[in-house]
Amino acid sequence: MEFVELRDKLRRHIFNMLSGADHLFVVRADKDALYNLYLDSFPAGVNAIFRERREFDCSACRRFIKAFGSVVKIENQTITTIWDFDAGNAKYQPVLDALSVFVRAAPVSDVFVTDQAAFGLDKNTETTESGKTLTWHHFYCELPRKFVTRSAKTLDTIRGHFRDTRNVFKRSLDELTEDSVAAVLELTAQGSLYKGDEWVPALRKFQEYQKSYAKIEAGRRENYVWEKSVAAGEVIGRIRNHSIGVLLSDISAGADLDEAVRKYEAVVAPANYKRPKAIYTKKMIGAAQKEIEILGYADSLERRFAALDDITVNSILFSNKDAAKRIAGSVFDQMAE
Repeated sequence: MEFVELRDKLRRHIFNMLSGADHLFVVRADKDALYNLYLDSFPAGVNAIFRERREFDCSACRRFIKAFGSVVKIENQTITTIWDFDAGNAKYQPVLDALSVFVRAAPVSDVFVTDQAAFGLDKNTETTESGKTLTWHHFYCELPRKFVTRSAKTLDTIRGHFRDTRNVFKRSLDELTEDSVAAVLELTAQGSLYKGDEWVPALRKFQEYQKSYAKIEAGRRENYVWEKSVAAGEVIGRIRNHSIGVLLSDISAGADLDEAVRKYEAVVAPANYKRPKAIYTKKMIGAAQKEIEILGYADSLERRFAALDDITVNSILFSNKDAAKRIAGSVFDQMAE
């Protein structure tokens, strides 16, 4: 098997990796160690000295491996490296296996961002002293346009932006409770939260991420966060830093719900805004009902002069529709509605 066959298989594998992917990632691997591992992993007697250096010690391939060798794809928390393919040859397969293991062992450090449309060198020629022309093939791949940035921002700035979003997204998943999101959604549904309806789509999507994150084993959560932070976007990815995130943080920390909402409204609401409804959730109603029953006060709530609301449907022969709406169960059933 010639090297050019290996190179072509690598290119096909990279093309398949990129198909269906919107972003690639980079692991924190030592680039010099990665290239040295490439040279040292050939079977004994294969990578012998050619002229002054080893046969596969090539400056063009070295640039490719250092620049692109630690790029990975994350899908369903699973990492795929550019070395994960079958060479179909005993000379090259140990090299691919060693590079794959090395890259997989390193943590993901960044979203892959580049302004280059291609990596490596396809081929070059050399004319020997005897006049013979030699063609040398190297590692080389071209990238689809969607992976090549044309932004006026520097590459480091773009990487830093993705990294910050990932970090905030991770903190949001770790620190914001599912109960806090459910409570805010319930308050919004009641119309008790100023401008809360603007956040409903983002909160529901974040709620989905929370539930998925909770089911993932600890060792795969880092990959999940990197993968989903770019998919979530800046609004959901940085939800903890928005006004609604302050409310979620306070509720998650155990703050009084009424006080937490008051702080939120102080940020987003006009100075003359007056909340139309009291702040409570069905969960709070259930807790209050249970506490009152434990204390033995449940019967005391009914000790007053009878009113239409005290009459059940079994006590009357006929009721019109307006009265029927008032003939309900306990005070807690009415509050829940």
